Amino acid sequence: MPVFWVGILLILLFTVYLEWLPSAGGLDRLGLKGLILPAFTLGWLFVAAHMRIVRSSMLDVLDSDYIKMVRAKGMPRRTVIWKHALKNASIPIFTLFAVNFAQLISGAVVTETIFAWPGVGRLLVDSIFVRDYPVAQTGCLLRPRPFCHCDQHCGRYRLRLARFHASGSPARGACRWPGLQRPPQSWPSLSR
Repeated sequence: MPVFWVGILLILLFTVYLEWLPSAGGLDRLGLKGLILPAFTLGWLFVAAHMRIVRSSMLDVLDSDYIKMVRAKGMPRRTVIWKHALKNASIPIFTLFAVNFAQLISGAVVTETIFAWPGVGRLLVDSIFVRDYPVAQTGCLLRPRPFCHCDQHCGRYRLRLARFHASGSPARGACRWPGLQRPPQSWPSLSR
């Protein structure tokens, strides 16, 4: 179901029928109670996909040889899962998040309009309706910027983990690039 339909159904159920939560306003007017419906409306779509990818990548990683070795050493299960397995299973998770981030931003425009939240998405919609072209053009120009930053940082993270795994998990202080004292200049810097 699309974001606007879920938002309308949530308003109908929790505001009209049950009268538990407010339907419109902002965080400054309603407090945290006014945040529940918009947050659920934006996040419901991605929960199933992220749960599936986390589960499948964790099952793949937990079946690998180095996890079996760590378990054989007698490390606690919590340490094995959180320190070793989840770190290595996070590459597809971050990739999926970077792909879904654009949809999350575009869904925020609709969600702010439905729940009457004062935000950048609502400003963009209102400026389009009143034909305020400079504001609409600026909003359309700057709206993809967070997506580009998120995609770039996820790409850097994937590259860093791929380099780390390709180098064979070196000891602290050892050079990760065999035969080199420093990484080649053609590779992007990951120090940021």
